[in-house]
Amino acid sequence: MKNRKIVTICLILVAVFLYWVASQICELLFDWFNLAITRDYFVTIPDLIGAVCAGVAFALTLRHQRFMSFLEEAVTELSKVTYPTTKESGQSAVVVVILVGIATTMLALYDLFWSTLTRWILN
Repeated sequence: MKNRKIVTICLILVAVFLYWVASQICELLFDWFNLAITRDYFVTIPDLIGAVCAGVAFALTLRHQRFMSFLEEAVTELSKVTYPTTKESGQSAVVVVILVGIATTMLALYDLFWSTLTRWILN
């Protein structure tokens, strides 16, 4: 049941984002086809279309049991993930910086060698 709440909250956030995207696309289409967007009322037509799209998507997703089961299983698997400690993250960052420095030095030496050899051959 705990996973169901998390999935529902995430779906609500996705629906809000979908509302925003759909209303922006509708406003763009209204502008493109030179249709008037009346702002006399609290809600404009593109906002209404966006809300309907978001509501329908949210309702269909909630009713689709296989997809909801998949999302709940994904949340369960994500809860099993262990994250590195601050010390481990710091150590990993130091290793990455050192290896990048070594790779940079090696590439610089290869470049110096081949440019010197090429210059010597061409002269």
